[in-house]
Amino acid sequence: MKKLKKLINLFLTYFLDLPSRMKDMINPALYLTRLRIIKVFQNKEENSKIIFIYVIFQKANIPFYVKNVLDCLEKMNVVIHIVANGNTSEDSISYLKSKSHKLILRKNIGKDFGGYKDGIMLANLEGFEKLFILNDSMFYFNKNLSNFFRELINKRADYICLNENYQHHYHAQSFLLGFSRNIFRSKFFKNFWKFYLPLNSRLHTIHKGEVGLTSLLLKNGYTPFCFNNLYELRKKLLGLTIDNLNKVLEEVFFSNRMNSDFSYLQNHLATRLLFKIFIGPEDSSKIHFINSLIELLSEHNPTHACGFLFAKLFNRPCIKRDIYYRRAFNFVSIQSALDELKYSKNEISETMDELKIKGQGSCLPFLKKLHYNLGLL
Repeated sequence: MKKLKKLINLFLTYFLDLPSRMKDMINPALYLTRLRIIKVFQNKEENSKIIFIYVIFQKANIPFYVKNVLDCLEKMNVVIHIVANGNTSEDSISYLKSKSHKLILRKNIGKDFGGYKDGIMLANLEGFEKLFILNDSMFYFNKNLSNFFRELINKRADYICLNENYQHHYHAQSFLLGFSRNIFRSKFFKNFWKFYLPLNSRLHTIHKGEVGLTSLLLKNGYTPFCFNNLYELRKKLLGLTIDNLNKVLEEVFFSNRMNSDFSYLQNHLATRLLFKIFIGPEDSSKIHFINSLIELLSEHNPTHACGFLFAKLFNRPCIKRDIYYRRAFNFVSIQSALDELKYSKNEISETMDELKIKGQGSCLPFLKKLHYNLGLL
């Protein structure tokens, strides 16, 4: 029965995704860069050996999390290329020009991976040592952000990601990736972007974009160094006393989760605390609990499942913007976690306002909700 349901969902997914793909396939802009690009501004001389290509999609004013990233990178004297998807207001263009070495205005074709493609193809990367690509799908909070980017830039690795996902197909998640010159000067890397078709399909972006790029790099001998990795999280959790473990998990993880998969672990921990079953840091029941937690986390999108844990335990000041839309946590628990992380009141207020406006995917009209449930939105 489960196999039949899976097959039906698979058929529905690709059936509903087909019209969008067909529409894109007959659009000449899919194949020609010049038809996607609206305007390019070369604003400053480029003197650094490190380049960040930042893809954003902002219809109104530039929000705090984009400004935080740009302010932080500007202070670090790296080269900043901004790729702005969609219609961008004149005020926003003026601000983005002041914060970047190059500003590329383009039609919103191909989502973030389409922006990456054009940003990379329009950049002369020959003189650089490191390339970072990132998008605005994360809330970047000011607290500890400079330290985070400094750590990112100083990391000696050919291939870097913030998060990795073990669901379905292993891949480095594309909202923040870093590459050394060994990679971005290679023929296989250049050809990937040259031949990548920037379809608007979310499935295409994930499978041909994120998964495709990860698979290509793995095939050529490059494995990503992941900042938010579950092995380091396990080590950090094992080092906590049982009281601190319970405190951290209640403050930023278990509190009002909308995913029932984790409820039995919450009850498991509560029972052991009640009866004082945990004896010390090496107690086997504590290790078993943490191993079970890590195993379960590996079956979920880590950006949603444990973003707050990494923010709390590793000072990673970034949370996925769709954490409420994807129903990982409820509204109140998100605000409580952000308060616990001691981010600024203004940033928290703007974050919660945006989450309210976006809402939850489960509240969409019927057809859109069906697309959402099948992973198409």
